Amino acid sequence: MNRYDFNDSKSTIELEKKTNVVTIVTENDMRVKAIQDAIISRMVKQGLDPKAMDFGKEIAASGNMIRKEIKVKQGLDQDAAKKIVKKLKIAD
Repeated sequence: MNRYDFNDSKSTIELEKKTNVVTIVTENDMRVKAIQDAIISRMVKQGLDPKAMDFGKEIAASGNMIRKEIKVKQGLDQDAAKKIVKKLKIAD
């Protein structure tokens, strides 16, 4: 990132391709929110729906660092699929 508020920051963003999990590790809550907002705005620019991401809770990492895992959803979960099928059957 080329943002002035991340100068001298120890922030890292990693994508685990096998599990589709983005891991953010940074110093404070403000930077977590800024990174999260940057990811969402980038998704919107790419034409992707930010609702495809499941933002987990923030967890204290080693030292004064904060870790946040964001799961990227693919497809529908079972509950949502059942609701859709039920509504389609009612519409017939």
